[in-house]
Amino acid sequence: MHEQRLLFEARTAYDAGAYRALVQMMLRKLRRWPRLAVMTLGFGTLALAGYRLFSGSSFDLLCILFLLFGNALILFSVFAEYFLVQMLLAETGKSAPMVNCYRFRDDCLEVRSGNAAPESIPYSRITRILEYGHYLFLFVDGRTSYILDPRSLVRGSEAALRTFLNEKLQENLRR
Repeated sequence: MHEQRLLFEARTAYDAGAYRALVQMMLRKLRRWPRLAVMTLGFGTLALAGYRLFSGSSFDLLCILFLLFGNALILFSVFAEYFLVQMLLAETGKSAPMVNCYRFRDDCLEVRSGNAAPESIPYSRITRILEYGHYLFLFVDGRTSYILDPRSLVRGSEAALRTFLNEKLQENLRR
């Protein structure tokens, strides 16, 4: 079979910076409401505890539970980004970050994660490309996301890659 022409190549390390950008994009841009709902519930629980505390005759166990639960919800929503980044780092290993190699060819994107066999992804399966921080997030089939650091290009330029990906995404939208 004839080898397709290699246009761009990048190697992105899935380190703390990449995961931080992913988590921030998800919590600040794509999925804001769950975090805001948890924070609102926390403040609501604290307000209920305050109401029970100041309207009741005594400091009861239920008031203490509301105070603890409300504070826990608020602290979790404030530090959610940190916790999620730490969970992702623990999942992939802290000693050496996983490195994905991306090879952009004429008709497909080839992704190799670590030492695994490369996966060939036709551009028609890329449904969305988002930029957050200095990373590009390539969404495939609406359920998988790849983190690409354009600064890690070893073949091609950032500007040319962005133009190429925009053209491919526009082709997908016309179909």
